[in-house]
Amino acid sequence: MNEIITIGGASQDIYLLADNLSHHDRKKIIQAHDHLEFGEKVEFQNSLFEVGGGGTNAACTFAKLGFKVGFWGRVGKDAAGAQVIKTLKKFNVATNLIEEDPKTKTAFSVICLKPNTEKTILIFRGAEINLKASDVKLAKLHEAKWFYISSLGGNLTLLKEILNYAAIHNIKVALNPGSKEIEQGQKFTKILKHLEILIMNLEEAQKLTGQTAQTKIFKKLKSLADIAVITLGAKGVIAADENSFFRIPTKPVKNIQDSTGAGDAFASAFVAGMIRREKIKFALKLGITNARSVIKKIGAKNGIIAHIPKHL
Repeated sequence: MNEIITIGGASQDIYLLADNLSHHDRKKIIQAHDHLEFGEKVEFQNSLFEVGGGGTNAACTFAKLGFKVGFWGRVGKDAAGAQVIKTLKKFNVATNLIEEDPKTKTAFSVICLKPNTEKTILIFRGAEINLKASDVKLAKLHEAKWFYISSLGGNLTLLKEILNYAAIHNIKVALNPGSKEIEQGQKFTKILKHLEILIMNLEEAQKLTGQTAQTKIFKKLKSLADIAVITLGAKGVIAADENSFFRIPTKPVKNIQDSTGAGDAFASAFVAGMIRREKIKFALKLGITNARSVIKKIGAKNGIIAHIPKHL
């Protein structure tokens, strides 16, 4: 029986590594073709093939932290899809819920990276956006105690079905939505119910609530979930439940290699900490610890911590 089922994206991450890439202020760049022109050749020194996607990243964190976890997502019936499944099995994540799409390729990202700097990501959503509730026998889901839902590519119909199913079967829900969900505003918030935990970054929270002051942001978010968590990047994290407010600062990280998957690493480890200890402060510290470890290695899964520390 799976204690947790993660739901969301599964992709192959193709890294193109180069030390000669120049860094530009992304706020001043209007479109990618301003600096990556057609007909131009860009040489890279190395390449790596990893497995990514918010759903699989979270699943691997839960598995390494000692949970029985299954992943529900959709991949193509191709070599990349096979690699996703192989990687999840390596982490001891149950793969029997994965749907293989014979008509659409597995999602993939091309990540142009100069270590310790910003990166550019080219994304093909592929099979992961075709996930539907009818694709899996719901009977396989009802034994789970928790659903961890990452971005569903803006598919609110699917999200509503999952939340309704969780409510009927008394399954707790942690939601770490993506931009495609958040940009739908009230259509998104209207379907939210039965959320134990809601996690997003500050920019997303501001966009969703229409507020800039943290007190007003949390006032709205706490109407959607028992616990609301906002990540502040290098400035740390903040969280609130019905009665308390928590803020954990972070120290600078030396030798950052790749920030890909840092948000997934924090969010999933935070949920793991809440399940095991039921203490928000401890869970925040666990999330930060996992994220700091992940960004020290290239790839969203290579730096995941191996256990839950007794003390943080």
